Order: sequence, then structure tokens, then C-alpha cells
Amino acid sequence: VQFADVYQSDNLLLEWGELIISAESGKKEGSAMKDVRLSEFEFADFRKFLKIKRRGEDFFSRENKRQSGINKGKLIHEILSLVETTRDLEKAVKRIVTEGKIGAHEAAEMLPELSGLLRDEEVKSWFDGTYRVVNERNILTGQNGIKRPDRIMIGADGVVVVDYKSGDVESDKYKYQLRSYIRELKNCGYENVSGYIWYTRPNKRVKV
Repeated sequence: VQFADVYQSDNLLLEWGELIISAESGKKEGSAMKDVRLSEFEFADFRKFLKIKRRGEDFFSRENKRQSGINKGKLIHEILSLVETTRDLEKAVKRIVTEGKIGAHEAAEMLPELSGLLRDEEVKSWFDGTYRVVNERNILTGQNGIKRPDRIMIGADGVVVVDYKSGDVESDKYKYQLRSYIRELKNCGYENVSGYIWYTRPNKRVKV
């Protein structure tokens, strides 16, 4: 068989051989062949029905205000853990957006709230570069294992250790935990150590 005899260059079609129909079907052998083109099939565009849901949509749901408040408090905690000075705040929020934890709309709502927290008169020196900041760093404590305060600030006059809490319910357990941080920092050689529990949602600080 010559290739030129079976190839139709105008239609880009190659016909070779015969279609054999089984005699048991009662049908005759035939040479009728059907030209099937890929373009004849319809394919669904998945982009029309696929929706990517950001986790941030669950953070501020109106159906469960209490849970939304807890989620938002945790998110504030996470953002503050990325901040050493106020100059880091916008970059920290953008990082959370990039990771898909909140959307741009939620970020725009949160940024002024977070800026307000850092400008508070009682804490603004914590975020203006006065202190050398250590965020969420392990403290090896020998027999007592590892302690991990949220924020340690080392200054000329002493050390301040801060633990963030997302709720607004005060607990002796939190105070005990913070005292253990203070004790371990003193064991490391720091003499003047103070500690605060910062309830970020009501923006309340308790000195320990």
C-alpha cells in the first residue's frame, strides 16, 4: 500500500484497512468508516465551577461569633509573632494573606486594628526599636524541659516577657506559666525581669 493512496493531506486524514463487523450480529462486512475528530467532543472548563476557598473565610464567619472571635484572636497572635517593630506589621499581614489564611478584604479590616494595638501608650515602646526582640524562641530549662514565651524584649534597664492570649478570660494558669518564664530568664542571668499577659481582643494587659 502506498502512503499517498491512503492519506488525505487536505483533511489530515489517514484511512487504512476495512472495518469488519462480526457475522454473528447479522450485519454485513462494510468499509464504511467514520471520521472522528477530537474537536467534536465538548470539554467542561473546570474554572467555571471550581472555587478555591481561603481558610480566612472561616475566621470571621457570622454564624458563630464566639468561634470567630477565638479564631481572630489566634490570627492576631500569629501576626504579632512576626512583628519586632511597627515597621514589620504590614509585611506580616501580607505574609498571612499569601499563606491563604485570610483574604485581602479581611487583611484590610485587621490592619487598622493591629496598628491601634501597637500604638497604645502602654506598649508603643515595645515596638519602636527600643528593645532587642526575641519572638517565640525556646528557653532550655534543664530538668523542666523547654519554655517558649511569645515575646522577650531585652533593654538597657531589664527584660520584659509577654505572653499573648486570644480570649478575654483571665486564668491563674496563665500567670503561673508567665512566672515560670520570668524565673527561667533570671536563671539565665537577667536580673530585672517583668512579665505581662496581653489579652489582645479586649486589649488588656495584666502584669505578673
